[in-house]
Amino acid sequence: MNIDVAILFFVLAMGAFIVPLLTPRLGLPEAVGQIIFGIIAGGLGLANLVHDGHDTKEVLHVMQELGFILLMFGAGLEIDFDAIERGGAGGLLRGLGVAFGVVAVSAVLTLGLGLPVFYVVVLSATSIGLGVVVLRETGLSSQPTGQALLLIGALGELLTLIAMTVFYLFYSVGLTRQLWIQLGELAALFVVGAVFLRFLKAWTWWHPRVFARVFAEHDPSELGVRAAIAACLGFVALAVVLKVDPVLGAFLAGAVSRMVFRDVEVIEHKMSALSSGFFIPIFFIYVGLTFDVSLLSWEGLRTALLLGSCMVAARLIPCAALLTDRNLGPRDALGVALLLGAPLTLLVAIAKLGEQIGVIDDHEGSALVLLAILLSVLLPVGFRQLFKDSAPEPAH
Repeated sequence: MNIDVAILFFVLAMGAFIVPLLTPRLGLPEAVGQIIFGIIAGGLGLANLVHDGHDTKEVLHVMQELGFILLMFGAGLEIDFDAIERGGAGGLLRGLGVAFGVVAVSAVLTLGLGLPVFYVVVLSATSIGLGVVVLRETGLSSQPTGQALLLIGALGELLTLIAMTVFYLFYSVGLTRQLWIQLGELAALFVVGAVFLRFLKAWTWWHPRVFARVFAEHDPSELGVRAAIAACLGFVALAVVLKVDPVLGAFLAGAVSRMVFRDVEVIEHKMSALSSGFFIPIFFIYVGLTFDVSLLSWEGLRTALLLGSCMVAARLIPCAALLTDRNLGPRDALGVALLLGAPLTLLVAIAKLGEQIGVIDDHEGSALVLLAILLSVLLPVGFRQLFKDSAPEPAH
């Protein structure tokens, strides 16, 4: 290990350690803090160390790629199929109506503004991660507002990730026979993975001790973590064989695992210690290191604010359908729209994927990162203000 790699490791480790201590005091999501840390570290010279040194560049590339893969695996694992089932037929139809409505309004706004088709995916991006955190903070998770958000967020996140997959394949091979072949291969990968995991689940009737170790809270060998990583990287390897972006394979691994094994809180918690503890922070720090600082201008800010306004509008209109539920009012519909418009991690992932397939350049990718930062700070603040009188009183 040379001195440059050692310095890189130290800076990354310090960033992963310090940022979670500071962001709660600043009222920022942790991922935003990590991106800002990367921007500051890049301004202080780490960007030159990364770009100029071959060893440091290779090391950081591998580590951030692994962080990206684990982030997408977690996104798949985060899809709450139980929430979708609990919604019942009426709730499911309403949730699907809102989720598809967001896509439809996003498409209209994209065409109206003359933006590339890629921005339909950007404007309709939905993620529930930040919303869950805000719901827990405000004590609204079990309230009608929270339940509506969890259902629509789960459906919207699933649609977003499917759209990312289709869009990636479309831009890779075009509207050709190969597109349908690769979509079929991905569907087959999903089905084969689900069948294999269901077989594995049935096999546990004969070998309960092994299965118990996978889901045990305390296992010296951490067999559950090893199994999750093996599943994730197995899907990644198959995706590479099928000539599909590996992060899509990671997402499929997470989604299939959550669909088959609904009770995955223990493994999810342990995987979080590994991925969120180090590798995912490295991905976000890398995003900050490669951020185009020239966008920190009025022009860049205006672009981000325009896209942000479109994202909020794309949710406000469909969320009006929530008013058909007698348990929800205008404030609830507005609150759901606000939190659905803050897909921090997924928006950064979409920007990264767009750069990889060449549909946007580095400048546009940085604009989307700036957009993600603004939305993840402003919209949760707006939600908290909207429901500040609904927060549960502290216990005495």
